[in-house]
Amino acid sequence: MSNFKKNDENTNIKPKKIRKKITFEDIKKSFSTKNFKSGSYSFLLSAIVLAIVITINLVVGAFPSSVTSFDLSDQKLTILSDQTKNLISSVKDDVNIYLIAEKGKEDSTIQTLLEKYKDLSKHVKVKTIDPALNPNFTSDYTTSDVSSNSVIVSCNDKSKVVDYNNIYVTSYDSSTYSQTSEFDGEGQITSAIDYVTSENVPVIYTLSGHNETELSSDFINDIEKQNLSVESLDLLNKGQVPDDCACLIILGPQKDLSLDEASAVKEYLKSGGKAFISTAYTGEDTEFTNFYSVLEEYNTKVDEGIVIEADSSSYANPYPSYILPTLSSESTITSTISAENMRILLPVAQAFETIDENNTDITITPLLTSSSSSYLKVITNETQSYDKDEGAKEGSFNLSTLITKSIKQKDVSADESENDSLDNKTALILVSTPHVANDQINQTVAGANEDFVINSLSYLCQHKSSISIHSKSLSVDYLTLSAGQKNLWSILLVIVLPIVIIGTGLFVWLRRRHK
Repeated sequence: MSNFKKNDENTNIKPKKIRKKITFEDIKKSFSTKNFKSGSYSFLLSAIVLAIVITINLVVGAFPSSVTSFDLSDQKLTILSDQTKNLISSVKDDVNIYLIAEKGKEDSTIQTLLEKYKDLSKHVKVKTIDPALNPNFTSDYTTSDVSSNSVIVSCNDKSKVVDYNNIYVTSYDSSTYSQTSEFDGEGQITSAIDYVTSENVPVIYTLSGHNETELSSDFINDIEKQNLSVESLDLLNKGQVPDDCACLIILGPQKDLSLDEASAVKEYLKSGGKAFISTAYTGEDTEFTNFYSVLEEYNTKVDEGIVIEADSSSYANPYPSYILPTLSSESTITSTISAENMRILLPVAQAFETIDENNTDITITPLLTSSSSSYLKVITNETQSYDKDEGAKEGSFNLSTLITKSIKQKDVSADESENDSLDNKTALILVSTPHVANDQINQTVAGANEDFVINSLSYLCQHKSSISIHSKSLSVDYLTLSAGQKNLWSILLVIVLPIVIIGTGLFVWLRRRHK
């Protein structure tokens, strides 16, 4: 028994392992194994991929932000317009743009927008200035306090501060009790660049003293954004139009000018002056003998009554006196508006008529016209409908015209277009309603009226870098439809679409039933 246990214990004894000594030959052979080769290939491939990724990042990082970043927002806040691109391409001197903001508190939208400007030209330099680290920096450009995330633009010895509150604009409409928020970054910054790179600022005078329609603060701000200065003019007090007047605005006087005032306007125009003039319909009893005499000197008279549209696609439903005119495609004043498929709205418009069609000294170019279905109607307090009166004058009427007259002969080179230069010429743009500059009307057509006014003033002032960049709404945009469009969509949605849905359902039901 004891021998059995002893033998059993002996059988459980494990022999010691003898470690083999690793030689150089063994190491050399391990590099030739299948596992090593597979691992080496994987490591090498990973290293190559990593190197490619790093190289691509370095190359892409060198590209401008306009190529590597995309604005996917509905409002396209950081997308620059062709107007900005054209202006920047013409800049010859270095333009410095400073974003005034503390580190970590920069507005990302403004930052991205400024980078887009930088990418357009080597002459545009962008830098962020921390006012905490550089408290006296802004004092070199303004004595006023500068809000956080404001922008300073400078070129040579000129500079302009674009306040943050002018970039993000909030307005309140008391008539609708609504508040709107807009981003005007591009418009303000492009205007500032235009200002610091321009040699002078044209001065525009608006005639007062005859119950004229006043330009709203919004309109004035947008005109000044074109680097056009706006001043008021009382001719009874001044006696004449100032010598520095680049353009005179007469916006729908409700009372006639005096004989002396009319003479002062005529004298200004005769010497090559420029004017933007609108008439205003006040009823059949008002006389504008002196005011109209100014227009008559330029082969134009105002027809009696207002224009009524019979074409449903040419007026704003349900008001046939609110004209959606046809825009001239031949004039730079209206062609850009037409190209964007925008509509101008002219409420209660009169009609301009050429007195002498054979007069070759004066050139009259229609800018805005009514449809061939329109007619004239005298409106009084007793008028109950817009129906056409018997014998009423009808057809297409001029609602806005460009009038030019040479004041002396001038040699024009082959490269100089007569239509593009107003040197030694008198020029007037007539509009048959002052409501072209009404804020509410302008909002109805998404700023098209304002574009027309600004384009007109820039043309008359020969301000080559006209800027009509709209602020971008941060709220909902509304669609303006003509009467014809409203009727079409009403028929499609209320009648046609339900019939199609019911008909399709009935067809499917009958088909399944007969299977």
